[in-house]
Amino acid sequence: MILKRPVLISIKTIRVIPLLFTAGLLLIVAIVDHWLLPKFSLELFYIFPIILFVSEGKWYGLFFSFVAAFLAKTITQNEEGFWELGITGGYWNLFTLIGFYLTVALLAFIVNLFYDQMTALSQQDTQTGLLNQKTFLAVLSTEQNRSERLAKVLSVVYLDLDNFKAINDSCGHAFGDVIIQFVGDVLKTLLRDYDDSARMGGDEFALLLPETNSINAQQIVQRLQTIFSEIQMSEFDNEIKEKMSSFPATFSVGIVTYHTPKLSAEEILQAADQQMYEAKKKGKNKICAKQILSSNKKHK
Repeated sequence: MILKRPVLISIKTIRVIPLLFTAGLLLIVAIVDHWLLPKFSLELFYIFPIILFVSEGKWYGLFFSFVAAFLAKTITQNEEGFWELGITGGYWNLFTLIGFYLTVALLAFIVNLFYDQMTALSQQDTQTGLLNQKTFLAVLSTEQNRSERLAKVLSVVYLDLDNFKAINDSCGHAFGDVIIQFVGDVLKTLLRDYDDSARMGGDEFALLLPETNSINAQQIVQRLQTIFSEIQMSEFDNEIKEKMSSFPATFSVGIVTYHTPKLSAEEILQAADQQMYEAKKKGKNKICAKQILSSNKKHK
């Protein structure tokens, strides 16, 4: 899942300062065009969709710019100095104006779509579609601040696939890639909408479980282990099952649950990683959990 919390600016974000700035520019151009330079055409307005798009006014700014240009084309000043409705330059110029803005809107849509796709790719692990390590740390930091502000508990889980090197050596790297993709698919299916998951590199994964205590976090991990085991039994052929009989694909898991600790996102993730290594020392397919309380007391 891609960042549900605001790390990047959405194309629908309304920026007040750019809009006010652009509105001021439009007013200045309108004054210059109507009173100081009456012989100049209103093609000066054509630059404003670009200015608005770049300055993050975007769709709202493009709409306001079109309205301003349309009014400037349809409201004129007569010889007596009174304002009245009328089409300056004829209907052809008006249709040209509308066509221009529609073209700019289409181009802006394409550019924003491409930008959003590139942003999503920069946040994802390409093999699994999960978050990558950099994005996970950013989301963790944001969620940590939210949890501290609301005095909510938060759990971070670090998972490492057991026997992954043996699986690669015995079944081939292509099958190892299949295992990694299976993990990604299971995590996407298992987790709640407000949870996050990431591939930290190689055969290591991390989960972010907001408002989840240690017991509930362990239950989520146990469901993950069960579902992943069932997938191996149902999806893999007999030859693969026979090869993996002596080294099944299981998880060693470290869990850190904390309540308003004064730790960075990196320190919290490192603490979960250390718990994962403790689980490996106990014999693989194990779970080690630790709680870090706001009083700085630690419990295993």
